[in-house]
Amino acid sequence: MITINKMTDEAISKLYKDNGAFFAFGDKQLAEGLAEAKKNGFDIPKEDYRLMFGGLCCPLANCKKVSNSMTEIYAKARKEQVKKYGKDAIIEYELSNHEYCITWDITDTWRAVCGYEGFTKEDVQRVANKHY
Repeated sequence: MITINKMTDEAISKLYKDNGAFFAFGDKQLAEGLAEAKKNGFDIPKEDYRLMFGGLCCPLANCKKVSNSMTEIYAKARKEQVKKYGKDAIIEYELSNHEYCITWDITDTWRAVCGYEGFTKEDVQRVANKHY
């Protein structure tokens, strides 16, 4: 199965580059990210950047666009994934990925698939019961 991250990687990377966004987890990475953004036409002082989440730094003027575009990119990829693999296969993959066979807890799997249109917690439990 091609994962959501693999399906979205190219589009998300382009989105970040086109909007001067980058990941930084310390001063060195921040300086490198600002330098790379400057090469890409974003000559913006670091004070005009905001930390969006998980180390993602983005010019304040582009935060909303990046957030909205990410939502669209992931929604499109989820629909494509459901069309290609089906609901049960996606849930089964995520159950395995979140080690359901060890924890016997569907919570992490549910968190992974709750953004898919039409997926329910009951679907996750049904697939767990069927395969484990």
